[in-house]
Amino acid sequence: MIMVEIITEGIYKYYGETPIIQNLSVNIKTPDAVWIAGANGRGKSTLLSLLSGLRSAEKGKIIFKKDDKVINAEQFSRIISIAAPYQGLPDWLTLSEIVEFHGAMRGWRPGYSARDVISLSQLEGHLNKSVAQLSSGLRQRLRLALAWFADSEAIFLDEPCAHLDKGGEHWYLEFYNTFGKDKLVVVCSNNTKVERAFCNVKIDLDIGGYFVYF
Repeated sequence: MIMVEIITEGIYKYYGETPIIQNLSVNIKTPDAVWIAGANGRGKSTLLSLLSGLRSAEKGKIIFKKDDKVINAEQFSRIISIAAPYQGLPDWLTLSEIVEFHGAMRGWRPGYSARDVISLSQLEGHLNKSVAQLSSGLRQRLRLALAWFADSEAIFLDEPCAHLDKGGEHWYLEFYNTFGKDKLVVVCSNNTKVERAFCNVKIDLDIGGYFVYF
């Protein structure tokens, strides 16, 4: 099992002159399942983007490690997956084309293929539909499938159950049990129990980034 670790040391991120993330120090690593909690506007998505290496802090330090070796943010971005309801998908491509393209660019978990991604995600009936023709629930299921099945070492999920029905929520939890237990998983959620059901670490932005294992 490849170990990844993220260490933040007193990081700050501002919106204009207002600090959204301030003086936050955390240490998360494989196989933590981390819940970033907080009300709307508290900076959950901002923190997710910082921890995933997509954005940089304006003060403080973020350290990324792979098997105890420090790597930079660009290197870290190559070994992670992200799914979020605001994540764009090309409207003109079919579901099948997106899966094939994603597999060619990122590769799938060992032992899995594009066909497995589609069948295990219950998307077979929509292969030839363009993204524009998919419901919001199907688009979110596709985003999650690409994240869970990608050959990655850490998975970042922002409001993962947005637009999912009860069946989709059950599928989401099953996929964590199958694909998430040996990875670092980070979940942004207001307080949706199913989204954070498997988490054992909490970063609470409502109280200044309080960090606790539970």
